[in-house]
Amino acid sequence: MFSLIIFYIFLIAVTLLLSIGMTVLLLKRFSAPKSTAIFSLFPLALFGLGFVLRLTAEPALIDIGFFFTEFSYLFIYVLFTLSLVLGQVKYWGISSKPHKTR
Repeated sequence: MFSLIIFYIFLIAVTLLLSIGMTVLLLKRFSAPKSTAIFSLFPLALFGLGFVLRLTAEPALIDIGFFFTEFSYLFIYVLFTLSLVLGQVKYWGISSKPHKTR
């Protein structure tokens, strides 16, 4: 049982490292700034950590693992929604300043 958990943790760590590596290569290919890398790698690392914690037998660590995985989903959702809204604001030229009327 213990060796199976270690195998799962190893498998998740390898998958996480490969995902991070592919994300970094993709961002370098498009010459994205380093701040973009942080926003794309943070949820990935948090989800991987949360999933590893969910594999432990300790109930408190399982709860923390569920929190990390759900938080990473929420973070991506909020980040995607925010980028859509800000993109529309930039595209349409919407500002908070009132327009002058004649």
